[in-house]
Amino acid sequence: MIGHDDNVALAMPTLDALKITNFGDEYYYNTVENGFFWSFPEEELNSFKFRSPELVEDPTSILCLGCSATMGTGVAYDETWPQQLGKELGCTAYNLGTQSGSGDSVYRFMRVWTPILKPKAIFVLIPRNPRRDLYDEKSNHWVPFGPYRPRNKYAEYSKKHFEILTSIHNTTMNSNMTYDAMVGFTHRNNVPIYFMDTQPIGEFTIDVALDLLHPGPKTYKKYAELFKGMYLNDKIQNN
Repeated sequence: MIGHDDNVALAMPTLDALKITNFGDEYYYNTVENGFFWSFPEEELNSFKFRSPELVEDPTSILCLGCSATMGTGVAYDETWPQQLGKELGCTAYNLGTQSGSGDSVYRFMRVWTPILKPKAIFVLIPRNPRRDLYDEKSNHWVPFGPYRPRNKYAEYSKKHFEILTSIHNTTMNSNMTYDAMVGFTHRNNVPIYFMDTQPIGEFTIDVALDLLHPGPKTYKKYAELFKGMYLNDKIQNN
């Protein structure tokens, strides 16, 4: 009989087990590439190419994850919802949003950086589906792909696997598994997590970014207000 055990659930390769002494592209960070759709000033990017302060342990901080609507394509650094939320909560906001990010990439980054940063809370603006990350053994890269992806630099790889995204069953199953993995992971690490879906939020899009595709700073302000409300209400209920 197989029983549930948190230790079993955590029995995955660790950085130490993999003998990784630095965070190489081939493991976690190669979907973070400046200029997929929008190039950012180098001074806004940290050493891992996240549009964020350098990543250091900070128990007073918050960790924000998502896709380009979190990284802030088309808006200024201080106009992104992570930075606006950090200002509202009076703390440092680490923005691990990536262009073309998926639920897969959100989980990967969360799993690696949460134990390092030790944030007081995690906020996820859920990337739109269908999106996935698959690991290309030939190039040793995680390849982000979705309906927009056959035209990227991994075009041949994306086209070969594109049919995965045509099935609502595959998409739904992956979304549910990723969500459950995030909730379970944060529970084991004793850090609260808050989710918001970009699609229903889009119903009250107030403005658009300079690329005319992504939300603008006023909409990001609304995201920040909603996340702040979730966080403060949770604190009130738990006190």
